[in-house]
Amino acid sequence: MSKTIVNTYKGQIIQISLFLFLIPILGYSQNKKATDSIKVAKSDTIQLKDRDTENRNVMLNAGANVGPRNVNIGLPFDGDIAILENSLPVVNSFWPQNPLTVWRYDSSIGNIGLLSYSETAITTGKLGYAVDSYDRFVARNGKFKGYISSKFNHFGLNETSANISSSIGDRKNGWGYTLSTYQMFDPASYTLGFSQQSDRTQFYKLGISKKLKTGTLQFLYSYKKSRSVQSVYQPFMYKGNGETEQLDNFELGLDSYIVQDGLIPFYDKLTGEKRFYDMNSDDIAAITHSIDVLGDFKLKNNWKLNFATRFMKSKAPMSIQFPVTSTLAEDIPASGMSYTLLGNSAPYEGNVQQVSSYYIDPTDITTIMSRLELAGKKGSHDIKLGLQQQYYREDIFKLNTSVYYQTIEPQPKKLTASAYIPAYGMYVPITDEDGIIKAASGGSDVYREDSYLHKLAVYGLDTWAPSNKLDVILGGRIERFESRGKMAPYQDEIVYQDIDGNGIHETKRPLKDFTQSEWNVAGTASFIYKTFNRAGISGEFTYNEIRKDFGSYNSDYSDYIKNKNPILFGSAGVYFNHPLFNVVSKLTYISKRDNVRNIVAYNPSNPSETNTIYPIFYDIETFGWTTDILSNPFKNFDIHFLVTLQNPIYKNFSYDAFGQNYSYDNKNIPELSKVLLEIDPSYKLFNQKVKLWASLRYFGKQYSTLSNALYYNGWWETFAGIDYTYRRKLDLKLDVTNFLNQYGVKGSIIGGELITDSNAYDNKILTGSYIRPFTVSVSVNYKF
Repeated sequence: MSKTIVNTYKGQIIQISLFLFLIPILGYSQNKKATDSIKVAKSDTIQLKDRDTENRNVMLNAGANVGPRNVNIGLPFDGDIAILENSLPVVNSFWPQNPLTVWRYDSSIGNIGLLSYSETAITTGKLGYAVDSYDRFVARNGKFKGYISSKFNHFGLNETSANISSSIGDRKNGWGYTLSTYQMFDPASYTLGFSQQSDRTQFYKLGISKKLKTGTLQFLYSYKKSRSVQSVYQPFMYKGNGETEQLDNFELGLDSYIVQDGLIPFYDKLTGEKRFYDMNSDDIAAITHSIDVLGDFKLKNNWKLNFATRFMKSKAPMSIQFPVTSTLAEDIPASGMSYTLLGNSAPYEGNVQQVSSYYIDPTDITTIMSRLELAGKKGSHDIKLGLQQQYYREDIFKLNTSVYYQTIEPQPKKLTASAYIPAYGMYVPITDEDGIIKAASGGSDVYREDSYLHKLAVYGLDTWAPSNKLDVILGGRIERFESRGKMAPYQDEIVYQDIDGNGIHETKRPLKDFTQSEWNVAGTASFIYKTFNRAGISGEFTYNEIRKDFGSYNSDYSDYIKNKNPILFGSAGVYFNHPLFNVVSKLTYISKRDNVRNIVAYNPSNPSETNTIYPIFYDIETFGWTTDILSNPFKNFDIHFLVTLQNPIYKNFSYDAFGQNYSYDNKNIPELSKVLLEIDPSYKLFNQKVKLWASLRYFGKQYSTLSNALYYNGWWETFAGIDYTYRRKLDLKLDVTNFLNQYGVKGSIIGGELITDSNAYDNKILTGSYIRPFTVSVSVNYKF
């Protein structure tokens, strides 16, 4: 090929790459609203040979049928699941767009992996481990390929996906296509009273690719619609000393704790109008359209240039119900309350649950994100240089709340409630005709308009081998963070007001502008030194800063909290390799400073009395020791052990409520166990066509309240299966979730922030999250 032609292709590559990266910048400058950046490098991840991301079984999730599990890092999970598709994050943040409404591990995914903690920090700016996935496109040889996958379980789940790809016309012209679909019909393990499906999700993808002389261009359009109802919290009896038992009339994981009719009333934050959202309708359906443009080019001296740009339009609602306080039937007379079933005047004399419901109206979201990365080798250095940005805009974000009472039973029913007023000598209704406690609904919510985020970042990584005994990784990231918008600063009030006194709320009060422009930085340095032929030492230091986007601002308060969270992670350890086993053992430390939260405190003496406390600043730190063992004691048998001992605690955490000071300094963090154990054996037989495997995870004692007054004893999450492969074309899988059939309770107790006396809650009904019940699943995967 002549120099002229080579230079022409180089010029085209550079022009295309810059144009696709600059699309969001142009949109930002024209809109004056910005973009918000998260990205990550390709699958050649940071290699430190510590198996940090291996054997984690991230897709074995004991909490849900779909999505990755949360991998422990010594910090509480804050809802931000980092999932990447084609090197770009699938959503900006969990609120209001659940990542599982736009991503599933299906036949369209060709490669999937897990990014290490340090790589996630440097290449995405996020915290924790990130799932890294890539869509299938036409094979290099242009031949037709197809993939079909179906999964069924004994509760009636049907999850099916398919992908086909091939060249278009003559293979030599370099054009190809990919076509995918994903269909989920999941009735869940419990029966809803208003719908046959707990999760009805459908994805469609169409892609076109073009092979060039020095690389590939790919275009991918996706349409995704997901309607999902989750019974996250369920009731149980707390017996004391960490012991729990199921209620006589309620089986955890097998009964639904969502109101029978699926209709939740609330007062609109904007107008004060009473409305309902229907969980059997598109009121809770997320709809997304997206276009990805991807490129991968080879340059001189084995350097590579990769880029990705995504334009995404979404309409994303969200609904969550939080059971708060419960009252046993025998305690109702002394409580000064009386209840009736909604629409029924006869007294209700059963157990009662108070519920707080959050509903985010369908939010119009525009997201444009880009990543440009240059990777190559210079001497003993493997170098990556990246440029990223993300634009995220919400037209209107409206969080509506309501509080109501329901029965404690499967498919509960709404209640009306009355309180005894001694001055009147009678019971006075505190709920309206639809069961809402009006005095506790419609306030303490968030309303904002024309809100946007913009993040622009550069990063670099250098994997350096200065000698045959030493490997070093150095990395850094600088990110410009900007957010702007308008929020309603009205506590416990709707945005519109009735200025004429005619009962019509039609005049909009002024909103408060907010703005934030800050810098975030991250850096990492790690090494592995081969002290002996089979043994060595390793160390890592990673520092990163994150911000909560709009999440650190509560519309009930006039001050915008511009806090950042500095996060420090460090480890030091040893490794030993033997023909029969490999061991990595290390001490770890992680801290997260300047956390901010609000607490809706429920008066222990009078649970109907609440107080919202905001802002509360505090710190978190965890010291730990983890040992990872991978052994192959005899042919075809492997076993993996991961043992973690840790002490996650709060620092500088205190506040006042109801005339009393509450301090949680040095208290263990709820939902984090001090002892974690993972055991993963597997055995292959019949010429490795059949694989028997199991995965067992032990979670030690886990506190459920900030004061550590209440806790749960340890439990096991268990999985096992048989995989059979026939001629590399057909895979059959039988697996069992929770084969020990435990009903494990976990998580924080809603409304338990002020609980200090554990004895007062013995033999009381509490609510928490739970592990999936015993489930048998069958999967079929076929390649053609």
